[in-house]
Amino acid sequence: MKKYYWMMKVQGVLHFLLAVFHVQFWWLFEWEKDLQNLTAMNRNNVQLLNAGMVVMLLLIALACLRNTGELITTRLGFDMLVMITLFYLVRWVGEFFFLDEVNLITYLFGGVFALMAVSFFWAAMGNLSFRKQMKKLEGLKDHKR
Repeated sequence: MKKYYWMMKVQGVLHFLLAVFHVQFWWLFEWEKDLQNLTAMNRNNVQLLNAGMVVMLLLIALACLRNTGELITTRLGFDMLVMITLFYLVRWVGEFFFLDEVNLITYLFGGVFALMAVSFFWAAMGNLSFRKQMKKLEGLKDHKR
């Protein structure tokens, strides 16, 4: 379980850094200029979606850093790990279908999203294995009584 514990700690730090990266989108992508071409509703939606993404990334970081044990040993943790895995799978596929220009950066980020999906899936499988072992041990205890 130690490998999953440290993997979740690393994921927490990475998600915090991703949140900081998303905060920089306004300047990195020159949104002040570029978003002026959109309707007010679309401009606001882009900014709200990015703000929501920052919050989600911070919540994942918080869960990975503060609730590591629960993530890798409980049913709720398993469900969260599967949901995060699905998020990164969708994000990975979207990287290649929704972007106009596929280049080295696209492949780099695609690789990051694929690694995120794999690592959260791996932790979810570790969680499942741990809980099965615990049930087996509980069954043995009950049998000895």
